[in-house]
Amino acid sequence: MKITGIEKAGGDRYTVYVDGEYWWILDLEIILQNSLKPGKEVGEQELEHLRYQAQRRTARERAYYLLGYRDHSKKELYDKLCKNADPAVALEICELMESQNLLDDEEYAGKLARYYLQSKKWGGRKTLYEILRRGVDRETAEAAVEACGLDYPAQILELIRQKYSAYLEPGDYKGKQKVIAALSRKGYEYGDIKQAIAAYQSEDYEDDWE
Repeated sequence: MKITGIEKAGGDRYTVYVDGEYWWILDLEIILQNSLKPGKEVGEQELEHLRYQAQRRTARERAYYLLGYRDHSKKELYDKLCKNADPAVALEICELMESQNLLDDEEYAGKLARYYLQSKKWGGRKTLYEILRRGVDRETAEAAVEACGLDYPAQILELIRQKYSAYLEPGDYKGKQKVIAALSRKGYEYGDIKQAIAAYQSEDYEDDWE
């Protein structure tokens, strides 16, 4: 097999033709490092190595870009890299990012747990689901949620005071059901919701007697 053409594709990238047909797009650095030029004889093994170099370089730069934009789980990054690179290359780059401390599922899960539990005021169930959806394994996700040590009934009680007190008038059964449904959608457990509502209504009752 022979390289029959090298044409500029944009920037520092060049389209390489082998035996008169499109073969791959390579960065100028790879072309120079491997002394590629029209007329050079190349074997299948050499072409595979060049393709690997190109994929690795592209995947590495994409990983830096993605991680510079926001944190990712290892699975999230791997899945995105696999769209344009072989799975083995994607895995290698993920491990490279881990070695450079740019990819850490435990730290990522902790950030997500704190954000959803403390900032967005979600319950543990919905928070856990979201962390799992991001590709973090269950053990790591559960540990991150647990590490926040959130007092769910207390947080629910605060939410009731801020947003739902108007629905909890004495005898308003439908209003109470709306509050329970809303808090359930936020991922709180029924037992914690019931406890918080009881605490709120107890406070309200005490206020009436003051």
